[in-house]
Amino acid sequence: RKGWYENGQLEWEKDSKENRKGWYMNGNPRFEIDSEGNEKRWNEDGQLQSEKDSEGNEKGWYENGQLEYEKDSEGNEKYWHRNGNPRYEIDSEGNEKYWYMNGQLQSEKDSEGNRKGWYENGQLESEEDSKGNYKSWHENGQLQSEEDSKGNYKRYYENGQLQSERDSKGNLKGWYKNGNLEYEEDSEG
Repeated sequence: RKGWYENGQLEWEKDSKENRKGWYMNGNPRFEIDSEGNEKRWNEDGQLQSEKDSEGNEKGWYENGQLEYEKDSEGNEKYWHRNGNPRYEIDSEGNEKYWYMNGQLQSEKDSEGNRKGWYENGQLESEEDSKGNYKSWHENGQLQSEEDSKGNYKRYYENGQLQSERDSKGNLKGWYKNGNLEYEEDSEG
């Protein structure tokens, strides 16, 4: 079987083995799909856009020819920014990594639930473990906050001075930037 555009250009064809091909009106290939499920697709300019094999492995490209993504049949995925730097990666075990466009690691999470995040300048931004303990930092590297799984919490000014704290019983204290006590509340009112 075959089909044509109004201008007489072949648009698609399918053979007796279920192999299929398609073309754009300008004659460039559009797709190829064979009887085993292998597939290729192109954009109208003739640039390869994606390919997929019968086992579920897949690749895709940006218009500029730069690899955009790769996926395999086991659940691993990798993506890239248009400039070629990594964008994100997920593996079949649940580990994840994300990058800024400049190539700097942005965040990572492991299969246990532990997480880390970074500012674009590479400074550590936050860290959380699978038990619920959390820390964050100001962009200048000073500790910003910390909280443990029991509910104890501390927050800090950018200069490192303690700003506030709460303990697991709900008792609160707060300080001005100069270190003087601003407020104090105990959990009983």
